[in-house]
Amino acid sequence: MCDHFWGRYYRAVIIKCFIPFFAYMIMTLLYISNYTVVGVDPSQRWELTNEFYNRFAMIILTLYFIFFEIKSIIRDGLGYFKEMFNYLDILSFTANIYCLSVAQEGIHAERDGGSQIELIRSVAALAALLMWFKAFYWLRMFGPTSFFVRMIQETVYDVRYFLILFILILLTFGNAILILSQGREDSEQEPLYKDYFANSYLNVILNQYELSLGEFDT
Repeated sequence: MCDHFWGRYYRAVIIKCFIPFFAYMIMTLLYISNYTVVGVDPSQRWELTNEFYNRFAMIILTLYFIFFEIKSIIRDGLGYFKEMFNYLDILSFTANIYCLSVAQEGIHAERDGGSQIELIRSVAALAALLMWFKAFYWLRMFGPTSFFVRMIQETVYDVRYFLILFILILLTFGNAILILSQGREDSEQEPLYKDYFANSYLNVILNQYELSLGEFDT
């Protein structure tokens, strides 16, 4: 019976959900990669440029999928918030809308505030990662790829206790590196870790993660 109904609605899911999501993903990644960090010249905001068409398509598709989320909230009520992937959807929409809006503030290089640029980069990177993650999630729908997606999920679940220990190890040595690096800027010494996020705590954790992968030039 499940196969019967799935075969019946498979085409509808492909047409109404998967294809729009694929377009949404492409438009979002193009916009984030090309315009969010750099910014958009206010004088060209309403000109018929590639950015304008990209922005328009991204807005329409974002609203399209937000509509589905609202319907799910109305249908499921509080049960909607018991599913972890729904929180990822909300976070993804929030990050994408932020990336879209912050690009309209103007050319970022022409303004002061390096910390804001770092924040924009970080949110844009998070938004892109979430879109790619959701693309993997969609691959569960297809037989040739669903097995591997399920296998990855089960593997991550099985090593959950090791991941807790691994994160604890990263925090342990990251805390030590954070303390050792304090005051080095004033003495004009090279920093012990690279600045990726404009946040020392995130930087040292990433530094230790890179070391665990064998990246010693950090």
